[in-house]
Amino acid sequence: MHILRYEEMKSDITKELGKLSDFLGTGLTEKQLENVAKHTTFDAMRNRKTLFDFDMSETSPFVDAEVMKKDGGFFRQGKTGDGKKKLSQEMQTRVKEWCDKHFDFGLTFE
Repeated sequence: MHILRYEEMKSDITKELGKLSDFLGTGLTEKQLENVAKHTTFDAMRNRKTLFDFDMSETSPFVDAEVMKKDGGFFRQGKTGDGKKKLSQEMQTRVKEWCDKHFDFGLTFE
């Protein structure tokens, strides 16, 4: 199993893509990894007209219009730490306790 953390990807995407490539055994070149990084930036993915061949417009049956209006849809901000603004302290504690119980991989989820 290979675990990617959003915070680490935000801090050094090329390094994290290299680790993923090594794990998968793809043997991607540095140029190919740079290309993957370019096409998977938050802005590049957010600006695509479709996602996984699904229409992602507000009128799409695959999109919750209320979430789209309130939070911007599937791609919200592309920033770390925003969950702390969305979840109450009690919910953050419950999520942390659940992760501690079920994800004993030596990782911290802050």
